[in-house]
Amino acid sequence: MDNSSSTPEESSTIKIGGLGALTGEGAPYGIMVQKVSNLRIKQFNEAGGGDGKR
Repeated sequence: MDNSSSTPEESSTIKIGGLGALTGEGAPYGIMVQKVSNLRIKQFNEAGGGDGKR
């Protein structure tokens, strides 16, 4: 039996996910949310990220 413990490796990347419609009736809203999210992520990264992460 292996009693060793492992700690996840620290990453300098923050992963963000989201669910939204990009086709169909919900597409106008989903596409807008995607564009705004991408813009805010770009601004966040250009400002230096957070806690050393981007």
